[in-house]
Amino acid sequence: MLTRFALHSPLSDIQTAFSVNHVAKEPVLPRYNVSIGQDIPVIFPGHARDITLSVATWGNAPVTEASSGWSELLKKYPEKRRSFLRQRCILPVNGFFGWKRLSDTVAIPFYFRLLSAPIFAVAGVYSLDEEQQTLGVTSLNVSANTLIEPLEATMPAIIQPDDVEAWLNPMLGDEEAIAAMLQPHKTSDMSGYRVGNAVNSPHIDEVAVIDPVV
Repeated sequence: MLTRFALHSPLSDIQTAFSVNHVAKEPVLPRYNVSIGQDIPVIFPGHARDITLSVATWGNAPVTEASSGWSELLKKYPEKRRSFLRQRCILPVNGFFGWKRLSDTVAIPFYFRLLSAPIFAVAGVYSLDEEQQTLGVTSLNVSANTLIEPLEATMPAIIQPDDVEAWLNPMLGDEEAIAAMLQPHKTSDMSGYRVGNAVNSPHIDEVAVIDPVV
């Protein structure tokens, strides 16, 4: 489950990676220990479907697919259907954290990243508070692949580069096509390593958080 991540790439690299052509609000970068409840960069289709980058509050717990898949989840929770079909976004991420639980009080943190790309897209859905003119975002999870499974049952839903344009297209309303983009990322394209306990504190946000424990 995605509860912490790092995004330390320069804004220009993020814009290039996801063909962003409008920045509505610049995010604070770099970030090495982003946690739920904080403001984060999100990318979504803006006016005239410009690919827009702005800042949203990561204020909701990540949504995880049902064991029978996203289509069944939407049937069970129809209130999520509109955002799933019309308010999709991505969270640009360099890497994310997971914990291997040894006991009720002890867990070892790990940092995971992709081998094929320094920045990748995590699936999300956004909400707009018209009165407050603020954005909120919820990240999406899928079943864990074989790398993550020894630690946690789920992992962030990573959108493949070839699917990003379709994921961000609000005109795409085919539930099966959308759900097909939400799959566990292949293990062979990922690496992970142990990091120190500094990540356990959301107040520590420095490069040492993602340094490997030797």
